[in-house]
Amino acid sequence: MRTAVIDPATSRVVNTILAAEGFVLDGFRLVASETASIDDLHDPKKNTFGPPPVPLDERKAALKSAIDARAGAGMRAGYPHDFGGAYGVQVLQNRDTKDQTNWLSVASVANTLIAQGQANAPLGSLRTEANVNVPVTAAQAASVLTAMQAYLGGFIARAWALKDAVATADETELTAIDINAGWPA
Repeated sequence: MRTAVIDPATSRVVNTILAAEGFVLDGFRLVASETASIDDLHDPKKNTFGPPPVPLDERKAALKSAIDARAGAGMRAGYPHDFGGAYGVQVLQNRDTKDQTNWLSVASVANTLIAQGQANAPLGSLRTEANVNVPVTAAQAASVLTAMQAYLGGFIARAWALKDAVATADETELTAIDINAGWPA
């Protein structure tokens, strides 16, 4: 029969072997099992086998990586803005640093025009993810891009709050952290 060879000091399965009933291996505990795998832990009270628990610091690191991935995906999805009228809700792309640089450049030009007293000057248009060109004034562009910064900043703020919670969490608190809740919509 298939038998788990268990280190009695750690309850860890160190090997699995085929052994006849009554077989003895000095210094090890032998338990018949068709499901045990090397490195599993044996619970002698329940006579069950399972993987060892992941250390708290490793779980925290994995959760922080998942938070970073969630924040990045949300930011890369772009900023949905309601332009009203015929344009309605359109998404302004934020896929990469090129997009971010482009939006910062537009914001800079808009703010310069506003500072020069030309808030109502036509700025051209903002091109959306759907390749729709929405004509805007300097003031409108500045307003849209300020709202975009606030929206994207919400992802950063949520990631920071979650990672702070993870950093200080104990085992019980860590399992209660919902990394899918509270993000900008």
